[in-house]
Amino acid sequence: MADNKLYDILGVSRSASDSEIKRSYHKLAKEFHPDKNPAAGDKFKEISYAYEVLSDAKKRQIYDKYGLKGLQEGGQGGGFPPDDLFGHLFGDIFGMGGGSRGRDARDLLVRHPPGEVIKPGDLKCIQGEGMPQFKNPFEKGNLYIKFDVVFPENNFATEEQMKQIESVLPPRPAFVMPTGEDVEEVNLMEYTASERGRGREEAYASDDEEHMHTGPEVQCAHQ
Repeated sequence: MADNKLYDILGVSRSASDSEIKRSYHKLAKEFHPDKNPAAGDKFKEISYAYEVLSDAKKRQIYDKYGLKGLQEGGQGGGFPPDDLFGHLFGDIFGMGGGSRGRDARDLLVRHPPGEVIKPGDLKCIQGEGMPQFKNPFEKGNLYIKFDVVFPENNFATEEQMKQIESVLPPRPAFVMPTGEDVEEVNLMEYTASERGRGREEAYASDDEEHMHTGPEVQCAHQ
């Protein structure tokens, strides 16, 4: 007997077109979205998963042929090995294989609290928007995002623009320049391996020069 559960969830027939499936999904998603209907969280997950499968040609083909069991276990009954099925279902998420780009069930608009700084390498989490659980596709894990912060190039702003940027940043910490003979102002420069080598050579040359001016070393007395 054909598995029609996902079609029933969206209220469409097995022969429904892509546009009919999409139209039905958007209607149901608005009705059962947790922001509008907090008690319908589980129903919304079912709707999202049904659309995720039926809006993707490859996933829909697997479901039509093997049902939910085929999606969960690999559909060995008709020739899709588990690793191949995994590639069909999740390849687009990780960029594996050469499958179609696929149409995601939803577009997620990620909101970030104003004033909270994202640093390079920061790891953030979106609850309940990750991979479907094994043999329980209506429940999803968390989606983790690791940030790679792209910094601007040198001289990206004029002096006037830099002043405008500085005006909205926290004030600089108070600093009093110390005085005295041992105070020296220096400049930062780009580090390169050649500069490191040159620094060693200059240090060795300085040591040699000191030895040249210290005179003969005192020898130990022999008894």
